[in-house]
Formats: sequence, structure tokens, C-alpha cells
Amino acid sequence: KKFAALCSSNALIESKLCRRTARQLAAESMVLLKNDGVLPLSPDLRSITVTGEWQELRDLYGWWVGMGDGRDAVTVWDGIRSQAGGGTDVRLMSQSRSRRSDVAVVCVGENGYLFGENNNRSDIRLPYGQEQLTRELKEQGNKVVVVVFNGRPLDLSAVVPYADALLIAWHPGTEAGNAVADLLFGKRSPSGKLPVSFPKSVGQLPLFYSDRTSGRPGNDRYVSMDGQPLFPFGYGLGYTTFEYSELRLSKSVAAPGEQVAAEITVTNTGGMKAKETVQLYLHDTACYHSSKKGLSLWEGQD
Repeated sequence: KKFAALCSSNALIESKLCRRTARQLAAESMVLLKNDGVLPLSPDLRSITVTGEWQELRDLYGWWVGMGDGRDAVTVWDGIRSQAGGGTDVRLMSQSRSRRSDVAVVCVGENGYLFGENNNRSDIRLPYGQEQLTRELKEQGNKVVVVVFNGRPLDLSAVVPYADALLIAWHPGTEAGNAVADLLFGKRSPSGKLPVSFPKSVGQLPLFYSDRTSGRPGNDRYVSMDGQPLFPFGYGLGYTTFEYSELRLSKSVAAPGEQVAAEITVTNTGGMKAKETVQLYLHDTACYHSSKKGLSLWEGQD
């Protein structure tokens, strides 16, 4: 009871330790999906435009708000302004007033009332004309960094062509703005990986990495598009490079019920400190499936 009371106190939630932890966890959960050389941003840029539906929004907790108070949240505008260089003109612009800058950071997404329990949507593209805003900023000659606040996979196929960089921020909570700025300015290297697949169209759903191989593996699943996701499960970029070497298995053959341990050497070959998530996927190209009628060969099962 004493611990519960301590954890529920606003004093603890707003303590330096909790804020610092919230900032770190928020940054580590975000996923960089695209970067055409625009990130990390230089602190000496002449001008940065911060715009979009979520530029000053404090609804950064998502569906499960808990004890969060939106008034305590750090906005993207505040986070970027605190880390930009002293000579950088950081402009907070409405959609109607956007103009050319060195970089435009456009904050888009869906709020906590558009998803969650009993909040289904038949269209998972960005709402409120946010795709159009991204396109217009790019057509004005800006380098465009898109920050997406979302609680599920979205169809971002209309955004990707106009984004020089694309960061999935989810709903990161109290330290949202600072965590976003940490990644945009390179204080931290993005290290998050997608826990879900992002589709090219709502028509691809359900879409997941471990789907069974088709009985006709040479054919695409759709006649109008391929069956691959826009961004696959496990995808995520950073600001450095890693080299994998010396893959080692504890045994080359395993009997039923036996375990095989895998080890690999990971080396940071870039110029920035960063974290890496090693992913290993196993696929049984031909396995036997037991049924009441006996054993039958199923090809391409996970």
C-alpha cells in the first residue's frame, strides 16, 4: 500500500528521475523509417518550421492515459526550440501560414479517441488533410521531416514520397517533445524497431510477418499490388552502421525437443554510440504436419 501510494503521487511522477526515465524510454521506443540524409539536424540551421495538427498538442498519452495530465507534457515545439541553436529561427506555423525554411517538421497522427477499445476505422490513412499538408510543404521546397503520433500501423503510402525523413513516435507521454528533439538533433540515435508491419493499403490487412507462405509462392497475393508491406515487422533505421560477423550455433543438427543456441558478434562500425536489436528469424521450408489421416508434407510453414 505504501509503494502504491508513492507511485501514484504527482510528486514522484513529476520528479527529475521519472522525467528522465520517461524521456529515455520514449526515445528508445520511436522508430525511424526513412532518412534521406536530412537527420540528424544541425543545431546551426537558419530556420526550422514546426507545423501540423500535433505541433502544440498535449494529447500525447494515447488511449491509456492513466494518471497523465496533458498540461505536464512537453510539446514538439517546446522540445525543438530548446535544442535548436541560438541563431536558428524556430517558427511555429499554422497550416495556412507555412512557408519555406531549411527544414519543416510536420507533426501528424491520430489522437487517442480514434483507436483503442471499440474505436475501429475502415480507413487507416492519416486524418484531417495531413497528407496534403506534407505534400504542400515539400512542394514549397522544404526539407520535410514527418513525425507520426499513432497507436497502430497506418497507411503512410501517400506521405512517404514527400518525406525526407519519417519518424514513428507513437504516443510517447510526458517527455514526448524532448524525446523527439533528442532524436532529430542526434542527441540519441534511433534504435526502435517496428513491433508490427505497416501496410501499403488497408486492403492488405490482416498483415503480419509470420503469415504462412502461399500455396502458389511465385504469385502475388493481389492483382493490383504486391503483397509486401510498406515497412515490415522489425524494420528501423539509425544514425550509425553495425556489422554482423561470426555467427555460431551450438549444434548443426538438433533432434526433436533439443535446443540450439545462436551467438553472433555485433560491431558498431559508424561514428555514433547506439543500440542495436539483433533479430533472428527461423523458417521451416518443409515440415511434416500430423493429422488423423497420418503425416502429410506442408511446404513453407513457419
